[in-house]
Amino acid sequence: MQGLVLSPAELLLLAEELNGALAGARLQKLHGRSALLFVLEAWGAGGGRLAVSLALDPAFPRVVLCDTPGENPAHPPGIVTELRELLLNARIESVTSVMHQRILVISLQTLVEGAAQERRLVVELFGRAPRLIVMDHAGVILASHAADLSKTPRTAKGAVWVPPLFEHAKQPPPTEPFAFLPVPLPRPLSLAVEAHARAVVAAGGEQSVRSTVARLAEKLLRKEEQLLEKLQRVETQASEAAAMRRDALLLQQQLSSVPRNAISVELVDPTAPDSPPRTLVLNPRLGPVGMLQKLFKDAQSREATWARASAKIGFAADKVVALQDLLRRAEDQNQDLEDLRARAAALDCAPPAPNKAAVRRKAPAARLPYRTFVSRDGIEILVGRTAADNDVLTFDVARKNELWLHVGDHPGSHVVVRCVDEVPEQTLLDAAALAAHFSRCGKGAKPEVSWTRVKHVRKFTGAKPGQVQLADRRSLRVRGEPERLARLMQSEQRPSDAP
Repeated sequence: MQGLVLSPAELLLLAEELNGALAGARLQKLHGRSALLFVLEAWGAGGGRLAVSLALDPAFPRVVLCDTPGENPAHPPGIVTELRELLLNARIESVTSVMHQRILVISLQTLVEGAAQERRLVVELFGRAPRLIVMDHAGVILASHAADLSKTPRTAKGAVWVPPLFEHAKQPPPTEPFAFLPVPLPRPLSLAVEAHARAVVAAGGEQSVRSTVARLAEKLLRKEEQLLEKLQRVETQASEAAAMRRDALLLQQQLSSVPRNAISVELVDPTAPDSPPRTLVLNPRLGPVGMLQKLFKDAQSREATWARASAKIGFAADKVVALQDLLRRAEDQNQDLEDLRARAAALDCAPPAPNKAAVRRKAPAARLPYRTFVSRDGIEILVGRTAADNDVLTFDVARKNELWLHVGDHPGSHVVVRCVDEVPEQTLLDAAALAAHFSRCGKGAKPEVSWTRVKHVRKFTGAKPGQVQLADRRSLRVRGEPERLARLMQSEQRPSDAP
């Protein structure tokens, strides 16, 4: 294994183990614990429940058997719904790895409208950009998921999947497979690899805390050292204030004998007759009186500044020493992590809490091409915003078996009901009411609303944005129901309301 990435040889051994356990199993459930962790539940060919963990964590991407799938979150990642539609109830035919590549392929057989079709679930386990891809028998990508899909046009939906060329892939030096596990290799391999992965991820998190503390401590140390240097300069200047005040007093005593245009004066201290006279350089532009005032003013200013700074210099010196000690502790791998956190918090350089950091990094929600309403039956209804948005909603967002509506013979919004099964009557009426409301059929009209499945909606040659033709349709007449429309308007879900 190179770093925290499974080598092709290690992945081959894992694929053999997974194939022996999963071949012939029926995929029953699919969970999305997070955007980087998915779990497949299957019923084995010989009976018994099996669970497979697909971890896209760049710290240690892996596919392994796991003990238990755990609980599904209340709001799983959006890709989960698409994966369920494509893969649930499929039979797992085989699990293989691509030669010389960090790629695992799970081949499945599923029924689509009564006909058997092949599906392939491809997991690219590259360290920097792990990906999850579903394709058909021809290699056309039906769905794909990664931490950042904008950087992976090779795996965009609708493209033909092609694995990276072997000669361009970064291959580690050949090593003994699973050198990080004890010899002989424990069985099952999956559980041993998962245990090691958790330890590696935990250690990575611990190291991240140490490096964050060190980085914040170094930044704060530079700031405190600069403050200490400034305070030390103030202290040095304050130590000169007494001499400046003494010169001012001596000049004041001899002021009457100093010529107006003098450039210097010899100051004799009457309290120390044996001391040699001090030469004080005068500023001709200020004159003796102006120089006297400046000496008193500068001495007073330096004394006042030191009076304010004297209380800070000791604190700054102590903090510099404490931060230097914290840096040494952050570099010490034997230093207790909780003690390190406590010391860092006391010095105002503790790592931010993960949830707060995530909130600060969260980007503004992107504009959606549709508005979302909820029917009386709790089913989402999507309504296109503009003509161009209608095309995006119908051909990019909607799934082929979802219900589609539009007012006939009038411009208006495309409406999609997020339900692939039989749509309840009240939901159908709610969607028709929205289609009529978001159209130009005129107030008080009773328009005819066409409805069909999304798969029957087509673009024709020369069609403008939003223009479509229907291969099959049914229709219903909408009558004005203010109460229904008011309830739907209140059910609208704003982007900020999304979980």
